[in-house]
Amino acid sequence: MNNAMERLDADTECDLARQLEAGVYAQYLLDQGSGRLGLGQIVRQGAQARERLWLANTGLVAMLARRYGRRDPDIEADLVQEGQLALADCLMRYDWRRGWRLSTMAWHWIKHRMVKVMTARSHWEHRTTPARDQLAEHVAVSVPDADPDLGALLS
Repeated sequence: MNNAMERLDADTECDLARQLEAGVYAQYLLDQGSGRLGLGQIVRQGAQARERLWLANTGLVAMLARRYGRRDPDIEADLVQEGQLALADCLMRYDWRRGWRLSTMAWHWIKHRMVKVMTARSHWEHRTTPARDQLAEHVAVSVPDADPDLGALLS
């Protein structure tokens, strides 16, 4: 089965999360100068587990980006990017001991990040429109007060 389309059950998610956690800890031990045998293998297994968890949940990111990007197709690529960042954060913060599924936790993290992006973008658009209108009013008011000779020089 293609890893990008793989659906993980709860037990597989927990096993992969354990491997990911062991890999992160093994990398920490290697960084501290530990000479224990087998740490490199554990780091590689952790990286493979991370990649498998990542690929299994990228479809969730795409689905949420399509859902939230319906109103504005130009924002969909931004939502996918933010969703991928949220998924990366979620993978590093996921604690399999709490009994939550990774996909459930990822859903909440990704959704929150996408809503935050859309809110920031809508505030930006609302702020720029009045500023542009005020600038247009200022320019319209300033032109009649200008020196008539200046208009002749510009033409």
